Parts: sequence; C-alpha cells; structure tokens
Amino acid sequence: MIYGIAALSIVLFHFTKDVVSYHIGGAWEQFADWYLVWNDAMGVEWFLFLSGMGLFVSMEKNGAVKFEQHRLKRILIPYCLLAIPYWIFHHLIDGPAHWLADTTLVSVFTDHQLQFWYVLFILTMYAFYPLIILLIRNRKHLYLKLWSAAGILSAVFIWLSLHWAPFDRTDVFYCRVLIFVIGCICGVWIYDGKPWQKKDTFLFTAGIALKIWFVSSGVENDALERIVACFYSLSVLGALVLVLEKISLPAFVSWCGAVSLEMYIAHISYRSVFKETIYQPFHFSYPTVYLLVFLCTLLTCFVVQKLYTNVRKIKEIQSTWFVFPGFESQKF
Repeated sequence: MIYGIAALSIVLFHFTKDVVSYHIGGAWEQFADWYLVWNDAMGVEWFLFLSGMGLFVSMEKNGAVKFEQHRLKRILIPYCLLAIPYWIFHHLIDGPAHWLADTTLVSVFTDHQLQFWYVLFILTMYAFYPLIILLIRNRKHLYLKLWSAAGILSAVFIWLSLHWAPFDRTDVFYCRVLIFVIGCICGVWIYDGKPWQKKDTFLFTAGIALKIWFVSSGVENDALERIVACFYSLSVLGALVLVLEKISLPAFVSWCGAVSLEMYIAHISYRSVFKETIYQPFHFSYPTVYLLVFLCTLLTCFVVQKLYTNVRKIKEIQSTWFVFPGFESQKF
C-alpha cells in the first residue's frame, strides 16, 4: 500500500513542479507552492528507504545469487520495455548523437541527463550492496553505525555542494544514498523482528523539527535540503504507517504499488513526450495534458502487467512439455 501511495505522490510532485515552472497561476499554483514546500519528492525517499529495507530481507532469505538475478530482472525488464522506446522517440526529435549515452544512463554523469536517474541509482546500490552488508550484518552497535553513517554522509554531501560545482547538478543522485543506507540498517531490525523502542521514535520524529527549521530559516543549500528531506520523509512515513493501520484504501492504490516501477518509467516518458508534442506546440490546458499523461501511464502499466502474466503462463506450460510419464518430477 505504501508503495502505491509513494508512486502516486511522485506523479503529483511532477505535476506541481510543472505547474510552477509554467506559471499556471490560480488555485493550481497556490496548491503547487504548498505541496513543493512540505512534500516535494517525498515519494522517492519512501521508495529508496523501503528498497534498502527490503534488500536486506531479500538477500537473507534468498541468498546473494538469486537476489541479484531477481533484482536485475525487476529493474532492467521494465527499463527496456518502456524507457528505451522513449529514448528512440526522444532522439528522433533531438538527433541521435547522444543516444547510446542516454540509453546506458552514462549521461546522468556526463550530461546531467536525469530523466531516469532513479534506475541508475538502484542499479548502483545493488552493485555496492555487498559492502553495505559488511557494515550491518554484525548487529552490534547498529544505532551507532546508523548515526555515524548519517553524520559522515551528510558532512560529505554538504562539503561537496560547497566545493564541487557538478554536485549541484547531480545532488538528486548522490544525496539519496543517505536514505537508502538508513533503510538497509532498518531492514536488519525488521528481519530480526526487533520490537519498537522509545529511542526509535527519535529517528522518525526529528525530521519534522528539521523541516520546520529549514523552511523558516531560508537557508539555500541543495545538499542540506535533501538531507532534511530524508529525515522529514521518515517522520511522515511513520505517521502514514500508523494511519494505514486504522483505515483501508482502495485496491487501486495497492495495484499502483505492484506496478510502481513501471508507473515511474512510463509516467516520466509520457510527461516528457506530451510536453514536447502537445502542450508546448498547441497550448492546451496543462492540467488536461497531465491528466492524459496519467491515463496513458495507467493504461501502459495495465498492458505491461498483462504481458508479464501471459509470459509466466507460457513458461509454466512449457515446463511440462518434456516431462515423461512416471517421471513427473524430472524436467529437462
């Protein structure tokens, strides 16, 4: 359910960001201003926290090899199905010079092309995850490890933002390492069935105070803003979990969670294409254009999910083709 809320919140974040960028005005822009101050891209933080938490549990249950195989397929198949067609379309318009760099996501660093930065980030975290495991597999002093990691990473990011110019164009990538590492450490507690303690409350409430301070202070530093967003998103997530224990949401939200990665990639692609081909040339109402983006995203996710289901059924049927009578357990 939380994955579904996170996916929908990212869709809403991009809408509010565009409303401000295009100066839509009126109630739309008033809502967008409020949303960007107090919510921003919170859904991304939730995704990365839950991903880090789920990775430890998955690796402990399934082992490293199965873990890597499953996770790579989960990322690369939707990317190939949905993002590569976008890049083909994109370069038909802009020219093919940078097609390979964009498709392989190298351009995240070379040209600061952040269209699908999230995909590269997750793949990078998978690659470095064995190093994180070395840090957290030993359960001793996990709180010390958590706050030490948070403090060191925060200090490094703030220093880079002040002394390394390219950092400001890719901080959306680097600063999210913090929330991912926190998720990994919390995954240990979830896997061990560790009961909630009073000192845990500090982690999930400090972010609210940090957010209020940051908004009221007027400080302008992208790295610091993302660090505050990390802890603030944890505070809101904790409150959300408590609310979801009391209420039930429509099944549609759970479905959005099941196709959250596909929704992210499809939504990003349609949003870019529709802005280039419909909104800017023909000057349609942007809320109308964005509604079309959302509907096309949902339709694409539905089709892709059906495709996955049919492929699984075909594999199940094929697995029985070469089973000899009397040797049902032997498959060739």
